[in-house]
Amino acid sequence: MADKKFEDLRQVVKDGKLLTATRKELERYARIVCLSGFPDAFSAQGPHIGDTVRLMLLVRISEGMSRTALYVSVAALIISLIAAIFAGIGAFR
Repeated sequence: MADKKFEDLRQVVKDGKLLTATRKELERYARIVCLSGFPDAFSAQGPHIGDTVRLMLLVRISEGMSRTALYVSVAALIISLIAAIFAGIGAFR
C-alpha cells in the first residue's frame, strides 16, 4: 500500500504538479514520504522527493504567514489613519 502511494507521489513529482500543490496536499505527501520508508524500488529517489516535499511545504507555510502579516499590517494602518483623523478633528475644536 505504501509502495502504491509513494509511486503516486513520484508521478506527481515527475509531472511537475508538486509545484502547484496546496498546503494540504503537501502535508499529505509529507505523510506518504514519512510512512513509506522509501521502498527499495525508490530508495535512490526517496530522499530527494522527501526534501522537495519538505521545501515546498515550507514555502506554502511561509506564504500563508506573509499573507497574514499583510492583513495585520493593513488593519493597523487603517486604525492608525482613523486615530489620526479623530486626533485632527479634536485639535480643531
